[in-house]
Amino acid sequence: AGSLGHFGLEDDSAGFSCKQEFDTKFAATGLNVGGCIAFYSESDNIGLSLRISGFRQACAEDGVQVFDTKFVAGAEPDKQAKIAQALASALAAIDSSEGLAVLVASEMLYAQAQGALALLNHPSNVKLGAFSQPPGVDAGLTN
Repeated sequence: AGSLGHFGLEDDSAGFSCKQEFDTKFAATGLNVGGCIAFYSESDNIGLSLRISGFRQACAEDGVQVFDTKFVAGAEPDKQAKIAQALASALAAIDSSEGLAVLVASEMLYAQAQGALALLNHPSNVKLGAFSQPPGVDAGLTN
């Protein structure tokens, strides 16, 4: 679980940095990013949604298929199942030789997203990142 870097809170540029980090991770596996999807939940703040917008915009500008951002509510098992369902749909819509960049708005949702990937037998063309916001620290992206 190495860090993907840290981003400031001021604007949506964090989303662009985040897209570049996904590109680097996928390039290491020989894949191009073919799709991106983001998830958020009840506890995520407006600053995180700004960053998600930046991420989506950066992907769109690079010709990456942008799937609808999903609001994931409910208890943890429900969240896992909802994320898994959305990931399965996104994976079916891109070529299997392409990567799917998955961004969750918070570390709290990261565990549910990891569980969802386990339900899907850990597809090798998926990378997961999360914005993290420890107290007193700029939001970052962990992977």
